[in-house]
Amino acid sequence: MNDLRAVLLAGGYGKRMGRLGATRVKPVIPFGTRCHLMDFSLHNAQRSGLDEVLLMSRYNEEQLHTYLRETWHSRIPIHFGPFNALHRQPAEQVYREVQRADEKGTADALIQNRPYIDTPPYRHTLVLHSDHVYLFDYRDMYRFHLEQRAALTIGFQQIPLEFVSLFGMVEVDSRMNLRAFVEKPPQPTSDKVFTAVCLFRNDILYRYLEGFQGTAWQHDISRDVIPRMLAEGEVIKCYPFPDYWEDIGTAHRYHRAHMNLLQGIGVPLEEMPRVLPGGEHCVFTETGRVRQSIVPVALREGPAHINHSVVFAGATVGEGALIENSVLLPGSRIAPGVRVKDSIVCAHEVIESDFIGRLE
Repeated sequence: MNDLRAVLLAGGYGKRMGRLGATRVKPVIPFGTRCHLMDFSLHNAQRSGLDEVLLMSRYNEEQLHTYLRETWHSRIPIHFGPFNALHRQPAEQVYREVQRADEKGTADALIQNRPYIDTPPYRHTLVLHSDHVYLFDYRDMYRFHLEQRAALTIGFQQIPLEFVSLFGMVEVDSRMNLRAFVEKPPQPTSDKVFTAVCLFRNDILYRYLEGFQGTAWQHDISRDVIPRMLAEGEVIKCYPFPDYWEDIGTAHRYHRAHMNLLQGIGVPLEEMPRVLPGGEHCVFTETGRVRQSIVPVALREGPAHINHSVVFAGATVGEGALIENSVLLPGSRIAPGVRVKDSIVCAHEVIESDFIGRLE
């Protein structure tokens, strides 16, 4: 896989995450008591034997760079693109010197970072996202991509038809050829969706990106690049994602993913990358005042009632408080006697009165 460049898209504002994204960029929002959202793609890259990941970021990059240098660079090398001098020069100097053009979408990120992507020895690019929760080994997908001599290989998953309109819909034939691709269709005709993990052949990818320059396009991989390649008859193959995969694009999906985790749906705790301090001390429990919840060991016999909730290490819950169907992030504080239900309590947030239905 020496000719494969892995890139991690981490450039969105995260507006749809509501309060969760108010103080930190979406990729480093904690998940599952063990890690952050972006850690899943990095963990997958590491276990797939990739030699390096190129970070393509845009907003509040200092936060991302600091986290990755402190936590991940010793596990799998991270290339910071135009900011890569951070590995050897003072941060203030690097941030002061780097100047970049505006980016309007995911395709622009590929254009801006071309010097780090379309260069020897890399001939193919694996595009990953920093807000997807899943475990996956990319090696088999890459072998399939090469064997099929594909210009592009995309991941797909079968989901209930009612949710397809939230994603890119794909139609796949019996030979795993892509036959149709529609971004967020109002009336879906297929129950298969694009997982946003894709493999491009570099020479073909950049030929299309060059062709869009000076035209009225949306600067987006899903809305521009894939449909154009399909219309032009390129060989586009589809690779199934049979196991759990979740796009955490909104605060509602974030909450739902944690509630599903309590039902045994999702990446098991013991298989998540362990990054957050104290995460290993959070356990699933069904005893005493704590029911069907993931909580720090210290809260298992505490004076609060916790039902069907996920409580991160570092959160505190006062005596007589009632926590139901909620997620409490590190450093959050719930006052005695307060009721929290169907809510997300952000890191270091203090709740002193009842908190009901607060996801965003």
